Amino acid sequence: MEKELFWGGEKYLNPLTNYGFKRIFGSETYKELLINFLNELIHDQGKIINLNYLTTEQLGQKETDRKAIFDIYCKTDCDKYFIVELQKVRQAVADISQLTTKEMEEYKKSITEYADVQDAILYYEQKGRDEGFSEGVEKGIEQEKIQIAKKCLEKGYSIETISEITGLSLEKIKNINDIL
Repeated sequence: MEKELFWGGEKYLNPLTNYGFKRIFGSETYKELLINFLNELIHDQGKIINLNYLTTEQLGQKETDRKAIFDIYCKTDCDKYFIVELQKVRQAVADISQLTTKEMEEYKKSITEYADVQDAILYYEQKGRDEGFSEGVEKGIEQEKIQIAKKCLEKGYSIETISEITGLSLEKIKNINDIL
């Protein structure tokens, strides 16, 4: 059975997926590549001068707590330390055609998970923009009503009439009048 060479039109592993990142950066052979990659990501936090591959697992105290695996321990030139979660696997080139059938299935799964996360992020970003826009429009309308109320007060209209025109409460118009 011939191995599937490409999936989703891609030739190379996506390093933004869990599997792709581990496959590309997870060995001593590519340590300098990983250091350079991480330095590009954190350039304003200091420069990584060394990293060590570890196999430390930290379990939560309760069954419901998350488990964390800390596999890369980094040190910067500013004496800062941080960790990168990664599982070490034997490195081959990042070319998808080099994956076994099982690895291809794992990669496909990680691409799907990555896409799900991206979709969720986009959804909440759009929701936030929509809510922010609606809130901005409401504030703008409220400010316009207040400006109209001020002009009406200056012209001597009654508070009741201004309330009818703008839809503002009598109390709000009285507060505006007190400020003028």
